[in-house]
This record gives sequence, structure tokens and C-alpha cells, in this order.
Amino acid sequence: MYDLSKLHGRIIEKFGTQKAFAEAVGCTQTHVSHILNGKAYLDQRETTAWMDILDISANDAGAYFLTLKI
Repeated sequence: MYDLSKLHGRIIEKFGTQKAFAEAVGCTQTHVSHILNGKAYLDQRETTAWMDILDISANDAGAYFLTLKI
């Protein structure tokens, strides 16, 4: 399981709420919540879209998407 707290923080920093982010990326707030809570996963296309809209570089992607929970 991954620790997506940094990703969640970036979403709030850039959009204020998960709902505003979901609208911007074209999905539901429930889907965003499921991703952030480990109940669903992003495919490659979605990951790329989230990186683009959140201004996350490929070099920084691991810190946002691939940090293991300890």
C-alpha cells in the first residue's frame, strides 16, 4: 500500500478541495477519495493526467505516487 499523503497535500494546495480537483481532472470526488484511500488505483493515463494538472514532474512522481506506507 502506498502513502499518498503528499499527493493529497498537493491536491489541496493547488485546488483547495478534492471536489474542485476532481472536476478539473474530469472524474468524481468519490473516485479521487478512493484513490487516496487505497480503494482504487490510477492507470498510466490517469497518473499522467494527474501529474500534468498538479504540475508534478516525472522526477518527483515517485514521491507523490510510489511512497510505501510503513
